[in-house]
Amino acid sequence: MNKSAILKISFAVSLLCLLSGLVFKILHYPLSEEIVVISLLTALVFILVALPEVWSSRNIHISEKIMWTAGFLAMMGLTGLLYLANGRKRVLRAPRSF
Repeated sequence: MNKSAILKISFAVSLLCLLSGLVFKILHYPLSEEIVVISLLTALVFILVALPEVWSSRNIHISEKIMWTAGFLAMMGLTGLLYLANGRKRVLRAPRSF
């Protein structure tokens, strides 16, 4: 399985588990804590795959690398969605040769 698939699957599972775990928590259903823990673990997988991609890129400046890192750690859901939708293309694009 390639990195792109791992990123997309781990982000989707994390978001789905988080939302369902929170609904279960509000409704006081059993296993809500376990579902939220699964969400956090899959979010950790997403972060551990995405951060080396960001930090090994030569296409973005150090300030943007710090911004992606802070975003992943503080607001994984929104930052992950932005990274998969648009940011990853810029991070991984081939450098231009002149």
